[in-house]
Amino acid sequence: MPVPRADSRTRYSGQQTLTDADLLSGLRRGETSAFDVIFREWYPRLVLIADRLVGERQVAEDLAQEVFLELWRRRESLALETTVHAYLLQSVRNRSLNHLRHVHVRRRSVPDVIEMAGSSTPADADAVAAELAVAIEGAMNALSPRCREVFQMSRERG
Repeated sequence: MPVPRADSRTRYSGQQTLTDADLLSGLRRGETSAFDVIFREWYPRLVLIADRLVGERQVAEDLAQEVFLELWRRRESLALETTVHAYLLQSVRNRSLNHLRHVHVRRRSVPDVIEMAGSSTPADADAVAAELAVAIEGAMNALSPRCREVFQMSRERG
């Protein structure tokens, strides 16, 4: 298979040249061969891009895999206004930035949680837990409906 090019108008599958339209059409029909061509061509680049953004190779690989998993899940309803590679690049960029935001939020909140856990005694543990539940409920109510749904899905359904 020839070396992938930055220009995504053509993809190579054996001796056959495929366009983005061909690949998307095959992908929508559930053809694993179309998905395979996209994956083999773009996975290494997506890992490289994610690694440059997050600075952790394993996390970058996970993020790239999540992008491809989402591509496969949404294959039937995918309506791209750009090329396949532009969609993949934007997706891995967004997932990487979301990961960095999540890490930042977690780092900011860890000292507060440690402080709360260290200050409670067995006698007031229930009161602290109740206060924490009320604070979480208030924060969730302040979120937009979509953000609240995403937060709940991440906590309740992993």
